[in-house]
Amino acid sequence: MIIARAKRSSPEGQVIILGLTQENIVHLLDGKPMAINRKTHGDGVPEGWEILIVFGISNSDIANTLRPATNSETKVRAFPSTKQNPPE
Repeated sequence: MIIARAKRSSPEGQVIILGLTQENIVHLLDGKPMAINRKTHGDGVPEGWEILIVFGISNSDIANTLRPATNSETKVRAFPSTKQNPPE
C-alpha cells in the first residue's frame, strides 16, 4: 500500500491518496477490513484520524461490515454507483 497526503490549489485543498496492492485487495475480498492510522502508516494519516477500508458486494454488505465500528453519532452516506458523482 502507498499512502500520501498532498496540498492542492483546488477548492478542496487537501487530498489523501491510497494506493492498494493486489495483496491488499485479496485481504479485503477475504472480508478483512483494513485500518490505517498514524501508528500503523505514519504521517500520511492526519493526527487523530483512522481510515477504515472495507469491501462489500453491495452497500448493504458494507453497512453490515461497518456496524461494529459505528455508533449513533456516525454519519453514513451511501452512493448507488461509482458512475455517479455524490450530491453536493
